[in-house]
Amino acid sequence: MSRSWYIGWRQGGRPIKLLLIEDDVLVAELLSGAFADEGHQTTVSHTGEEGLRHLEGDRPDAVLLDLCLPTINGIEVLRAIRLTDFALPVILITGYANPGQLAEARQLGVTDVIAKSYVLTRFTDVLVRIAGTSGPA
Repeated sequence: MSRSWYIGWRQGGRPIKLLLIEDDVLVAELLSGAFADEGHQTTVSHTGEEGLRHLEGDRPDAVLLDLCLPTINGIEVLRAIRLTDFALPVILITGYANPGQLAEARQLGVTDVIAKSYVLTRFTDVLVRIAGTSGPA
C-alpha cells in the first residue's frame, strides 16, 4: 500500500518515539503502521489509563491522544500528563470536540489539535517540528 501522502516526516530531524493513545483498534493500526513505515517507533495504548502507565516507564518524544476514550477522556489524560511533564508534546486528535474542550486543552498546554480526518496530513508538520527541536531519544 502506498503511503505517499505523508512522505517527508523525517525532513530535518530524526525518527520520533510516539505514544499513541487511541481506543479504535483500526485507527490505531492505521496510524502506527503509517508511522512505522517512516521509521518512527510507536507504542499503542487503547485506554487513557494504559497510556498513563506507559508514561511511567519510557518517556516518548510525543503523545498522540484521542479525545474520546473509554473511562477517562483525552482531556483528563492530558491533565494527568501535565501534572508531571508540562514540556512533553501532546497532540490531541478528535472527530469532534466542542469549543469548551478545545479551550481547556489549550489551557493545559496541548501542542496541537488535529481532526482525525486530517491526522496523517497535518501530523507531518508537527512531526517535522518535533524532530527538529527535540534532543536524542
